[in-house]
Amino acid sequence: MGVLTYNIFTGTNGIKVYDLAISTQGFYKQYQYYKSIRDIVNNKETDALRILINSDCGGGAGCYDHGETLVLILIRINDKKFSEMVSKLSEKDKFLLFTLLSGGYEYGGFVKQPSNKKLQTEYPFTMNLLLKSITKRSKGISRTRTFFAKNAKKPPVLETP
Repeated sequence: MGVLTYNIFTGTNGIKVYDLAISTQGFYKQYQYYKSIRDIVNNKETDALRILINSDCGGGAGCYDHGETLVLILIRINDKKFSEMVSKLSEKDKFLLFTLLSGGYEYGGFVKQPSNKKLQTEYPFTMNLLLKSITKRSKGISRTRTFFAKNAKKPPVLETP
């Protein structure tokens, strides 16, 4: 059993995986996490990227660590190939990926003063795709907020005796 576990959980092609990022997952989900990394790096599989993006990272620091893992994958397979995979994702997945990459880049120590501008400069293909998705999404959210603001009923006023 020890050899099997070693082979399943170590073959990530040098991509760093943090315990905190996968600590809330059961054995099978952890296996999927590691397998997805291998499938992305070796075979450029979009479905594996989708699984990885939607993995439960436990919130907070675990999600920053998860984002750092995604940045390392982006660096490993290069911006152009990664963006080809990203182009096949849903808008929801693109939004989540943008959030994770931004957090991972900021807290991963890749540069002394991280910013989304630097991230966009270093990885223009991927970040331009993600930023287009963010823009579309924010316009939709804005329209939804406007609709609800116009059609909202005022809450009843509670009178105190």
